[in-house]
Amino acid sequence: MHRSNVFRSNDDLLCSHCGESLFEDFQNATILMVTDEENSIVAVKPCCKEACLAELKSEFHGDNVSGQIQLSDFVNPYIFLKHIFFVFDGMRGRRLFASNEAFEDYKSLVKKCYPFVSRDLTAEELLSQGL
Repeated sequence: MHRSNVFRSNDDLLCSHCGESLFEDFQNATILMVTDEENSIVAVKPCCKEACLAELKSEFHGDNVSGQIQLSDFVNPYIFLKHIFFVFDGMRGRRLFASNEAFEDYKSLVKKCYPFVSRDLTAEELLSQGL
């Protein structure tokens, strides 16, 4: 999958369990969303499918594992935008994130995935950004 040149750095997205790069194999990567009883997000855990996902699910056994999304789907521009709007809606109506850590994890996920959603900057845009 192509990564745009929108950021100077190429931050990697690592499995929350084993530490492997998830951008190496998008088809073998998922994002686990964990919520509490008030449906606030308590954790955002990118991970490898299968064993790592099972381990993380067992770690959050007492919490709601509200869902998971394939990384290859998350970097689809339409689905990515739907997630951004979901967060906006949550900010408007209620406390969406149960902790600062969950919020920061979600922000990091969005930032690291964005280069796979966006287009390359033009030469003119690169110059205007000082890149």
